[in-house]
Amino acid sequence: MNNSTTNVNEYGAIGQVQHCINLQGGVMSFTPRPFFMFFDWRTSKLPIALVIGVSLLLLAQPVWSEESARSVITDLSTIEWEPLKGVPEGAEIAMLWGNQKTGPSEAMVKFPPGYLFPHHHHSVRERIIWMQGDFTYIADDGTTHALGPLAYLNVAPGIKHSIRCGNAKPCILYLTFNEPMDLNLHPQPQEKPTIIK
Repeated sequence: MNNSTTNVNEYGAIGQVQHCINLQGGVMSFTPRPFFMFFDWRTSKLPIALVIGVSLLLLAQPVWSEESARSVITDLSTIEWEPLKGVPEGAEIAMLWGNQKTGPSEAMVKFPPGYLFPHHHHSVRERIIWMQGDFTYIADDGTTHALGPLAYLNVAPGIKHSIRCGNAKPCILYLTFNEPMDLNLHPQPQEKPTIIK
């Protein structure tokens, strides 16, 4: 054998793949290349963004696998609802992750049709993604905003507000806090005309 380097080409389902095999002194060594270097970009018909995305996913697989051991994956149709304490009867909560009293948390919250979640504020930022049902957001000055499914609310600390679920069907929302949360109730303001969504 000679000491030259030989490139061996293989053709797979995704285009030209190149593995570098070095033949030096009769010893063969294999040098794998990152996934994104396997393509001949001049002839590939796959979008570059797709190839780079798959490449990064494959290269990050050990990190992703390690992170998934700490992840929460759940079927929301099977969560267990409990009464939400500290507010009028009817509201329910299902904790997904964390602890609202001691640190970050994520939960699903459900209101029956027509339910009014009382005027309140939190000392920390509240983030909500409204999943089901129409609702009205009531600001501290009484201004009302009619919203529906897939609305996003990012409520700053100290902002007083309340929420009324529409009459058509139950309301379900995703709720998250990055810190321990508190619930401080206030008198309900006189409502002003609704601002239509």
